[in-house]
Amino acid sequence: SKCVPFKLDLSNISILEAEDKSEAIKLFDEQEISGDPVKSNGGNPVTSFNNQTYPARIIVNLKDKVFIHSVFLWDERNKGRFTIEAGIPNNWVPIVDDSLKNYKTWNSHKLNITTQFLQITKFSGGSNVSEIVIYGCVLDDLTPPSEIKNFATTTITHNAVKL
Repeated sequence: SKCVPFKLDLSNISILEAEDKSEAIKLFDEQEISGDPVKSNGGNPVTSFNNQTYPARIIVNLKDKVFIHSVFLWDERNKGRFTIEAGIPNNWVPIVDDSLKNYKTWNSHKLNITTQFLQITKFSGGSNVSEIVIYGCVLDDLTPPSEIKNFATTTITHNAVKL
């Protein structure tokens, strides 16, 4: 079956590596406020991921293998390089490289890749992304349920229907 991309629920993701995990999670903490940027009615998220040192690198576990159709970054203010890579630790493939030249804008990146892990790098204090929204499909959802072959029951009650 074909993937019809939808806004992925990122409430269960985990930050595997970061200098400060409580800061890193701010890239994913306002999914509701963010609305639906693919339909041009994205919201205005405000919590920004900040770090003591740059470049600041984090690794995110999406918990499932997902097909990522597109990624939207809320480009809050200032300018600076912000990248996303897909793959596994020590084997990353660059998928997003954004110089964040806009102001309070959802920057969209069309991708079409499959991964469970993302490495995100904020190169400077000016690389201000307040939220990341991902559209795609959880690949587990594409597996059809197995066929039910046995409808028999072991308990027969007085109002049971015999098959």
